[in-house]
Amino acid sequence: EIDGDRYPLIGPTTVLGRDIGAGIVVDDANVSRRHAEIRVTPDGPHLVARLKDLTSTNGTWVNGERITSVRLASDDRITIGQTTFTYHAGRR
Repeated sequence: EIDGDRYPLIGPTTVLGRDIGAGIVVDDANVSRRHAEIRVTPDGPHLVARLKDLTSTNGTWVNGERITSVRLASDDRITIGQTTFTYHAGRR
């Protein structure tokens, strides 16, 4: 969720960045073209989401901590560039 807008993670991998080819385009000059990706995989009856920084210039942050890769939990706050959004776990 970014500024009240929700972006469902439909495919197994969603790229976040400024590039128009990104799954979620972030209009922020401090965001790399391909800044980070969210990969969703099944784990038994549950879905697991993992956020990975794609060697961005300004880094990727979850709940105030810089990460290279982390498993996401519902309501985690993700910051790339000057943009912060909230991850909400979905149902399978």
